[in-house]
Amino acid sequence: MRRPLVLLLLLLAAVLATWAVSYRAGMHATHALASSQDAELEWLRHEFRLDDRQFAEVQRLHEEYDPVCDRLCTRMMTAQTNLRVQIAKSQSVTPEVIQALQDVSSLRQECQAAMLQQIYRVGQVMSPDQRQRYLEKMEPHVLRPEMRNAEAAPSR
Repeated sequence: MRRPLVLLLLLLAAVLATWAVSYRAGMHATHALASSQDAELEWLRHEFRLDDRQFAEVQRLHEEYDPVCDRLCTRMMTAQTNLRVQIAKSQSVTPEVIQALQDVSSLRQECQAAMLQQIYRVGQVMSPDQRQRYLEKMEPHVLRPEMRNAEAAPSR
């Protein structure tokens, strides 16, 4: 009775060890990608099979655009905060509410144009086939920027 129990425990340990090794080997690349500071760029590299030259140029473009994106995001947060303040202190649509709405709308347009320009720049680094697929994948992020973080990571 004791021998079958020992064999069963050894078999169970072997199965668990095999599973753990397989899982770790299969997930290593995924964990490395997710924990990378440049996860968005790594996603782009793998999704569009960028060679080293293309990837280096995409990295350069990303670093160049990052401060632009940060400034636009800061301005958008300020404009949205102002809109919330104006709405909260009003009982109707006042000229201040309308101005705050226009500010947010204008800034959203500026953000979308900057994002689209960046997407075109990144696309220029790619082959025509890669570029077409990239533009199709990024279009929803330009048309609906609020969905940007809800889907796969785009290049900023």
